[in-house]
Amino acid sequence: SDSKQLQENWAILKEELTICYQKVADTHKEMQELDRSMAEALLSIGTVEGEIQTMRPVENLLLEDLNLEKVECLEFRQRVHEAGTHVDDVNNWASSIQAMGIELNDQLEHHILAINERYEKLKRDIGCRWAPLERALNDFGPASENFLVDLVEPPWQRAISTTNRLPYYIDHSAEHTQWDHPAMV
Repeated sequence: SDSKQLQENWAILKEELTICYQKVADTHKEMQELDRSMAEALLSIGTVEGEIQTMRPVENLLLEDLNLEKVECLEFRQRVHEAGTHVDDVNNWASSIQAMGIELNDQLEHHILAINERYEKLKRDIGCRWAPLERALNDFGPASENFLVDLVEPPWQRAISTTNRLPYYIDHSAEHTQWDHPAMV
């Protein structure tokens, strides 16, 4: 009877050890994937952060460089997006491990949080670069009409309507506006 009980307990122990071993093996595989994805995310983010450090401020760009800078900014946004896919992989692997009932230690959680924060900062940085670049292109780029401002003599002023983007003229002495150039009237 003791022998039979020992055999049953031994079989249960072997079964539990097999389950435990499988869980450890699965967790180890997931942790390796998490480690790999974290390395890829850090490399990708670091590369993009290095690129952003070399960019000249928008206010220091020459007018003829604005279009080229816009193209480069679009390419940069794409690289930030690609870095985001690596960050998503990190978050997915971390969630997968936690879904298995395994808690991540504080150091690993802080490391994952730092990766996410660096990525969010990159997104903010590119947004902060894109907005003034767009304004500069609208105000001074090839589509702007700033060079036409000097075509009228004071007290006249040329302006662009914000609603329909059409030019109009302001006579400051008579305090009225008109659509036609003063020389045409």
